Amino acid sequence: MEFKKLFLTVLLLNCRALFAEPSLAEQADQVKSAQNPNYYLHVALTGVVKYMIFPGPPNFVSVEKGDYEEPRWILDVDEASLKRLAETQSSVTPNNYAYRFIDTTLRADEPDANLVTLVSSFTGEPDNIELYENMIVTIDAIISAQPAHCHTSFVVEIAEVLSHE
Repeated sequence: MEFKKLFLTVLLLNCRALFAEPSLAEQADQVKSAQNPNYYLHVALTGVVKYMIFPGPPNFVSVEKGDYEEPRWILDVDEASLKRLAETQSSVTPNNYAYRFIDTTLRADEPDANLVTLVSSFTGEPDNIELYENMIVTIDAIISAQPAHCHTSFVVEIAEVLSHE
């Protein structure tokens, strides 16, 4: 009987979360996006999807020397995509969502700028990206915030995988 009560409580809470109204912050974000079509900046990128390990804490220098592994999904973009990405990111203004979270001065000639971290605002990592590992993909990407441990100059969220080879 106790298990049934617990199960029904969890089910009810999940249903409430599923049908919950957006928070005030989410509602404000939706309004801004509707009022400003450039609120989220999209850019088409083509490159090879790679799974890479970067050195994490405590020193962020070397996994071999004891730093924790920080795995990331990376898009190794081609030259034309890198140029588009740098131009798009440099065009971000205070009217754009990402303005407070990115460096608008990054250039295509930064070291390893062709390595772009792929993220998802919903799960932390892109859904099913492992299906495209070592494949050439073209994605519709959204300029994204640069978290402290991204390890690459540029970070994007995948809106959609447009094609793959």
